[in-house]
Amino acid sequence: DDRMPEEDKVTRVGEALRVAERPEEKRQALGILRDCRTAASMALTAKLLDDPEVFPEAADTVLYLAAPQKKGNAKQPAVTGPATRAALNKVIRMTKDDSQRKQAQQLR
Repeated sequence: DDRMPEEDKVTRVGEALRVAERPEEKRQALGILRDCRTAASMALTAKLLDDPEVFPEAADTVLYLAAPQKKGNAKQPAVTGPATRAALNKVIRMTKDDSQRKQAQQLR
């Protein structure tokens, strides 16, 4: 629901992820988290970095949230703070993708 506050969306996605088993379900959750530019969304995304089946998508979501974005005519600020720094450091340590590592280093 697009009218639902972001924090409520993140809470619901977190509840769904507790029972999600298939990578497709987790990827769908990441798609929702991309649109929730909050520290809670970043923290939940960072937890998915521990799942090797969805690591690339989780890393991309971390990078997306950590950078300012433009949606239509509206500018969306980067998600910042301790959860973001920790997630970026985790991407730098764990990724095998040099472009992800480089982008994470630039955003940190």
